[in-house]
Amino acid sequence: MTATMMHCPACDLTAEDAAQWCERCGEALEAVPAREAALDAAPAPMWRSTAAQLTACLQCGRPEHTADGFCVHCGQRRSPNSIRSAIDLGPVAGCTDRGPRRKRNEDALAVGRYGLTTVAVICDGVASATQSDDAALAAVETGIRVVLDELASGKPAGSAAHTGLTEAAAAAAAVGVNYDSNPPACTYVSAIVTGNEVTISWVGDSRIYWWGPESIGCLTVDDCLAGRLAAQGVPADDPRYQAKHAYALDHWLGADSPTLDAHVETFTPPGPGLIIVCSDGLSRYLPQPADLAATPMGTPAATAQALTQRAIDAGGVDNVSVAVLAYPPIEDGAR
Repeated sequence: MTATMMHCPACDLTAEDAAQWCERCGEALEAVPAREAALDAAPAPMWRSTAAQLTACLQCGRPEHTADGFCVHCGQRRSPNSIRSAIDLGPVAGCTDRGPRRKRNEDALAVGRYGLTTVAVICDGVASATQSDDAALAAVETGIRVVLDELASGKPAGSAAHTGLTEAAAAAAAVGVNYDSNPPACTYVSAIVTGNEVTISWVGDSRIYWWGPESIGCLTVDDCLAGRLAAQGVPADDPRYQAKHAYALDHWLGADSPTLDAHVETFTPPGPGLIIVCSDGLSRYLPQPADLAATPMGTPAATAQALTQRAIDAGGVDNVSVAVLAYPPIEDGAR
């Protein structure tokens, strides 16, 4: 007689058919057929981004614009990204804000769900490149769409994350194909939260933090000399941190980017908590993981809004984007 495999609905651990409780997390177990029925009933993938709705020109207040987004009256270019926006999908939510010191928002953010699996992607346009908000939005929307499509087709999270990043890189590069120099560029960071692990991917210096009641930590390493030194535990007084290009990105997405160095890793949280995905508009003010703890831990939507506001209150010298994913991903997003 073939044994019926049991599957933990909270952490995905398999167990003997006679087991009633998960040895890892203590959750009541259910049989695989019941779990498969639940997955079959899962809705189609859904996602939302912070793409702007073209309305009145910020410069002259008139609505008419060209097909490529320039005001026909004053010539002001409109950013494809919202000045400020908030998205709440329950167990995953996000906020973006231009901040008080920037003319446009070069950050783009998208969050999505497939069943109980949640996804967030943030791309931060490189300010020194031309029209990087275009690259950021193209990359973020391509990345989340591809990740969710891959998950829906049965691909594992690691494969979906890598494919999403690769396709996002191609989308960002395509935006800059007609630029002779300094084409649009952006960073990329994504998180996929399933029942038993978190899969992250990134290129650049946007970050992901784990924030739990008992532990807090940064899960990414900035793609620059200073970032790698810090990850290796090199003391802050080391002279290499003062090198001219210590904080300059050496990997990004765009038509002039180096060979793609896609970081994809998995992380198994020690218990319930939050995954924080952010652009450096937040991490410059909260560089150490423990700095998050001054913000009350709430729902993903409330936490994303609170962290965004902290960056603005601290000075807001850059665009700010924050996405928050609950772990484990629960239906209503309540903590």
